[in-house]
Amino acid sequence: MKKLLQILNLKTYFFTTDEETNKEIILMAVDGVSLDVYENEILGIVGESGSGKTVTAQSVMQLIPEPTGKIMNGEILYKGEDILKKQGEELRKIRGKEIAYIFQETYTSLNPVLTIEEQIVEVITTHLDKSFEEAKQISVELLDSMGIKDAKERIKDYPHQFSGGMRQRLALAMALAANPSLLIADEPTTMLDVTIQKQIMDLLLSIKKSKQLTSIIFITHNLSLVAQYCDRVAVMYGGKIVEVSPVNELMKAPLHPYTKGLLYASAFIKDKNNKVYTIPGNIPSLKEVIQGCKFCDRCTEAIEKCFKDEPELFEIKPDHFVRCHLYTNE
Repeated sequence: MKKLLQILNLKTYFFTTDEETNKEIILMAVDGVSLDVYENEILGIVGESGSGKTVTAQSVMQLIPEPTGKIMNGEILYKGEDILKKQGEELRKIRGKEIAYIFQETYTSLNPVLTIEEQIVEVITTHLDKSFEEAKQISVELLDSMGIKDAKERIKDYPHQFSGGMRQRLALAMALAANPSLLIADEPTTMLDVTIQKQIMDLLLSIKKSKQLTSIIFITHNLSLVAQYCDRVAVMYGGKIVEVSPVNELMKAPLHPYTKGLLYASAFIKDKNNKVYTIPGNIPSLKEVIQGCKFCDRCTEAIEKCFKDEPELFEIKPDHFVRCHLYTNE
């Protein structure tokens, strides 16, 4: 398979000041992430809040707010070119045109004081060689393809005049307006009911199958949706990738204790006391400096080495990578 996007040793840090000591604190939100996205695939990225999923995605788009945040190291190769080296007009040609982004909260993507037509037309005329009238017609067709009834009339409306599920469709229409190759969908189904979640995911899948999109990065907490719609899945914890695998294999035979915990918890498996399984402890604060594996304090399978040395991510089976000492000692 051909690689569309390569993230190589990405490190994105945030900088703050301790109120008591007035010393600078470095928060390593993304700490050496390497990940490939292949053509014609849906890659799921899962993990608890604070694991680094969104910061990784926003680093790809160079949306990290400076000076509080900064991409410290790494390469992000899109079609072989390092887009971290692009600025100004070169970067604008990538954003929206080549790689599109749907934010978790639709109001982040949609301007509340502009009509839907104004917003989509702006994307089209900015990135495509289309007249204003052509862009208006394409906008209506986009809304219609998103399943929005009476698109010709409703395109004159403002975002607040639509339901949450409809706003997500509008955000998707705007993201697709310039015909990108890669779509980054950052928890696009959060706060939607199960029926609407399925509609949005089915819509994404149909768009990809129609060849409007080459690949999709799908960031989510919902492992059920990952199992249904993704080709591969990457599990993040503490700013690192801890496991990457084809989705079917990961669901059947997870390797990392954290991945196992996520699957047990998401399946609502009950223990002998009839309690739903939960992973013990909490995800560590970014302020904490942890020696060894970042998951070791919560891991029920940890060995002595886990508390001393941080494991590397390595391939234990074809296309199945894991960051865990339990397998290096075998």
